Amino acid sequence: QFELRPGLYEVSAVLEDGQQHSELVEIRSGERSAIVLDAGVGQRKPDNVSSIEWTFRQSKFNEPRFTQTVESMYAERDDSKLNQIPGIELVEATGATNTGESPGLWSFEGNSQIDAVPTATLRLNEREVTISLPITPRDVTYRNSCAVRVDTKPGGFEVRAWISRERTIANAFMNMLASGQMRQAAHMAGHADSLLRDKYQDPTGAALGGIILHKVGNLGERVAWVENLARDFAWMPDGKVLLASVLVEKRETLDVARQLALEASAQRMLYTDSYSILLDLLRRWPTKHESETHRDAVTKLAARSPYIDWNSMCLSETSEA
Repeated sequence: QFELRPGLYEVSAVLEDGQQHSELVEIRSGERSAIVLDAGVGQRKPDNVSSIEWTFRQSKFNEPRFTQTVESMYAERDDSKLNQIPGIELVEATGATNTGESPGLWSFEGNSQIDAVPTATLRLNEREVTISLPITPRDVTYRNSCAVRVDTKPGGFEVRAWISRERTIANAFMNMLASGQMRQAAHMAGHADSLLRDKYQDPTGAALGGIILHKVGNLGERVAWVENLARDFAWMPDGKVLLASVLVEKRETLDVARQLALEASAQRMLYTDSYSILLDLLRRWPTKHESETHRDAVTKLAARSPYIDWNSMCLSETSEA
């Protein structure tokens, strides 16, 4: 028995089968949490996958990328490589306030009033990159912050926005998706009742949990929750996209689903996955009779696709400065 501070923990051990097994657990204040590691609960190799490929899949995970607090990131930032990118600067932030910066790194908090997904626009060489920020209106009782970082890579650079580590569960979702741990992310999303229940405190984190549930086909079990997310946070169209996808999957109220999808197509998306889900949904609409508005929405979404960084979790688009 251990006493731990509230938060999300991963417990792992090598069991009698010689393999390392792990389990995620959310520790809540004043509650006990039991953890059971069982050598028999590991994922079984599908019959159509070779042993070599299965071993590769199980072991090839990147290290989590966003585990530091914003403050420690500033302290440890190595900006020597960023000198290769002249003229790097923050051009503007919409719906957000810049609360700190160092070369290639900025932190943000939401403004008190938000009517659209907040964004940050950076100038890098002769290009500008606009990235969506996973934050909500400022709340004096809850620090809902994020950071944007520029990193060099072979042939150029990448811009990434991430949820601050202080938002424990939402940050864990982002780490798991970034490191390819989809099975663990889906397991945690299915049991992260506090985040899903407290969507009013962290709706952008809750939307990320909804995307995970969509990816594994379990979102339809939480229709009422998705309806609330879409209705109560109209400025964040990701909720509308998720609800539209659920309604289409169930073949229920397709007119409502179409209206939600078209409304979302006219707004700035928060997550890249939501953009992808929406474009695919409109392209593969189950009824043949498409309106001109429907076709225009598909055309506009598709036209933006070449300028989107599909490897970025938060929607990121490049344009000429």
